[in-house]
Amino acid sequence: MTPAQILSLAATLKRERPARTSAQVRRIMTDTLGDAPSESTLLRHFRTLELPTGVREVFGRFEADYPSEIWVGDGLHGPRINGRKRICPRSSTTRSA
Repeated sequence: MTPAQILSLAATLKRERPARTSAQVRRIMTDTLGDAPSESTLLRHFRTLELPTGVREVFGRFEADYPSEIWVGDGLHGPRINGRKRICPRSSTTRSA
């Protein structure tokens, strides 16, 4: 098979089931043909053809309007263990849902 035919087969497999990942398409091609392009090559090809790649849209950022609005972090000094200081990280949520 030529490289164009191989990429065409990959696109066909992806169109057949759009939820398939590039790793799944590669595994199917490796099982049937014995070899396949890398996952990144398949992913780039799918994006070129505007096929869904499984990358989801970002709905919003996790941001605070001012410092310590959402959470507060702290470190507690704990006991010495084997001669070394022990610091216990601690965080608490300040916003109730």
